[in-house]
Amino acid sequence: MDESGLPWSQGLGAWHDDRLEGMTALARTIHKAGATASIQFVHGGLQASPSVPSVCVVGSSTVLDSAELHAPRPLTISDSE
Repeated sequence: MDESGLPWSQGLGAWHDDRLEGMTALARTIHKAGATASIQFVHGGLQASPSVPSVCVVGSSTVLDSAELHAPRPLTISDSE
């Protein structure tokens, strides 16, 4: 995961090990309530939030999504490695 893919500025993130402590605490709280925790990985792509610090919105091309006001930076091969 990469921080640049956050689809909203307050979303949970799993792009760095420093997120592990908070995610572990969240899972423990969920388990204590008798529920099962799960996670869905998502990359916002064109919908990623440009309001997230240091985020450069990326997509498969520079084509604008009809609802977006900012052009994405096209992904490169090195972005996907």
